[in-house]
Amino acid sequence: FDDLVSTCEAATVDALDVAVRRVHETAFLCNAARFDPTSMHLPVNGRVVLGDATDCALLRMAEHLCPLQPARRQYNTLLTVPFNLRRRWMLAVCTDRTKSAQSPFMVAKGAPETLLPKCTQVQIQNGEIVPMDHTRRSRIEEMQHRWAAQYGCRVLLLCRREYTESNPLSGVADSAELYAVACQNMCELCVVGLVGLVDPPRDEILDSVGKFRGAGIRVFMVTGDYAPTAAFVARQCGIITSTTVDGIDEINARVTVNKSEKRTDDIACRSTARSLLVSDSEHTLANRSSLVVSGPDLHGLGAVHWDIIALYDECVFARITPEQKLQVVEEMRGRKHIVAVTGDEVND
Repeated sequence: FDDLVSTCEAATVDALDVAVRRVHETAFLCNAARFDPTSMHLPVNGRVVLGDATDCALLRMAEHLCPLQPARRQYNTLLTVPFNLRRRWMLAVCTDRTKSAQSPFMVAKGAPETLLPKCTQVQIQNGEIVPMDHTRRSRIEEMQHRWAAQYGCRVLLLCRREYTESNPLSGVADSAELYAVACQNMCELCVVGLVGLVDPPRDEILDSVGKFRGAGIRVFMVTGDYAPTAAFVARQCGIITSTTVDGIDEINARVTVNKSEKRTDDIACRSTARSLLVSDSEHTLANRSSLVVSGPDLHGLGAVHWDIIALYDECVFARITPEQKLQVVEEMRGRKHIVAVTGDEVND
């Protein structure tokens, strides 16, 4: 990033290379964070930013690329659709005041696995827009996985949609109608960039998790992050310590073993599940039973699946919705576990 800033920093938006300008526009227009006006005299990294961590980081990046105060005067935001954990994207409809037509365009950011299927084009390094094909799509998916698994990055896809002919967003004055039209047209997007953000755990987390373990308390992570990102951070925090980590395939395999043994009695099934899992792990620090599952994996799971999940010493639930967070708590409580939930969001 430092190299990008040193080569691309510009006084005005128009002075940026076209590829960088599209990244810059998306990063600050599709953003709910704001600099505290009282800290604007400070260097960018020393300013106070009001907003969530992801938007704050993107805002700083955009300010490094080009000062935002003159850039904001160039654009008019007609609509903002905030990010939420269900749709996993944020959208803004904007116009460029310097263009005579002032045709509305859309900018969006969000989870790559959610936005990428909506993309039909991609921007390459020189700013040229080319069709999205299997090779380019696979490269983006591989990059997301590599950044997440190797560096613990929270990865966002930056997209936009411009109209050269008929524009369904033009002339729509009512905000509710514009919202409906914009959401209906969240397709045929163009990928303008992929951004990786690192949000390291606080220094005291590892010691805190160790104290919980010493008291015989299991610590589970429930997060909206991508599974490889969540697993990387969980290992940093000491929530995952095993060298081998199970996923939903291992859970399904154990359920299949139960069914193949034709254990129709519910109590017998639970006993079998427990013996299978305990045989794989001696419940020592060096060989704990660890599990990482994603929110989509939880759909359709039955009682026997949750019986097995509840036996793991170390669990990470990734890409979880607020409803699924409550589901995890209720499934554990339904198996006679005492559950406490803590966090920094309204759901906690």
